[in-house]
Amino acid sequence: MSLDPAFAPHRVGPPTLAGGPGLIGDLLSPGAMALGVAAADKRQALAVIAEIAARQFNLKVTALFDALMEREATSATGVGHGVAIPHAQMPGLDRVRGVFVRLRPPIAYGAIDDQPVDLLFALISPSECGSDHLRALARVARSLRSSEMRERLRQASTPDSVRALLTLDARPNAA
Repeated sequence: MSLDPAFAPHRVGPPTLAGGPGLIGDLLSPGAMALGVAAADKRQALAVIAEIAARQFNLKVTALFDALMEREATSATGVGHGVAIPHAQMPGLDRVRGVFVRLRPPIAYGAIDDQPVDLLFALISPSECGSDHLRALARVARSLRSSEMRERLRQASTPDSVRALLTLDARPNAA
């Protein structure tokens, strides 16, 4: 897959050794993505996310699922256009981590536009991460606001292609 030079990397998350932020794609490991997942409802979709994250990041699945559900009870994380960004803070992580799930078919999620959701990018952050969690959340939301990015994610056939897309910025460079 060749990368369009009109796209620039999304930067977010923990500082690198050089002091700059990491890439959105760096939040995801190949095992933290699932494409074509069938879920009957939001609860089942969040259970899939919790299972993937627990396996990948050595977390307790029940505790993570409960944290995700508690966050949803506070305010739904469906941001519109078929996208949800569920998030929770958990002890035991060393940095902000992500899980990407693409559902087939989309499900009712209680999104702000009342549209079904098929793209979920979950963020799981250390309990003591401070503003890194909010910066990651804002950057992921900004990326998934692009209709072109959403369509590319819906068409991506492998976790590697999803990760490559998520390291791209949906806005052309100004220069």
